Amino acid sequence: MADSENIDRFNKVASEAFSILYSFFPQPCNFDPSDFDIPKDENGCVQQTDAAFVAATVWWLEDEGYVRIGGKGMDGTVHAAVLTGKGLAVLRLIPDSLKNDAPLGEQIQTAVKSGAGKVAMKLVDKVLDAGIRYTMAHAGVPI
Repeated sequence: MADSENIDRFNKVASEAFSILYSFFPQPCNFDPSDFDIPKDENGCVQQTDAAFVAATVWWLEDEGYVRIGGKGMDGTVHAAVLTGKGLAVLRLIPDSLKNDAPLGEQIQTAVKSGAGKVAMKLVDKVLDAGIRYTMAHAGVPI
């Protein structure tokens, strides 16, 4: 898979994860790879490689401080997941460059629900960029 395809795939899964987490905040929620818009077989089951990619994406978001997870299943199931302060802060940002005055979290939710995957993926780029700036600012690194 080409690097850009992998990043696009990551952004798509991350946008769906942010949408789920934002809609439940501040309550913890449970979800698994079947809750994502990824290929499923005739029985509604997700292929192992796709489930592993979803899990890796969500676990990366946890490692980077966007989400707190209470438990993880080997099948990619996530238990008691909730946005952290950092995750909520960046999803509540309203970029100056956008005419839409809704916070990024709401824009991602709307894009995911309406099937505008490319828009959601671009919004995730903005969220991750804001997360980097947030982390640097809180670490005392000039930005």
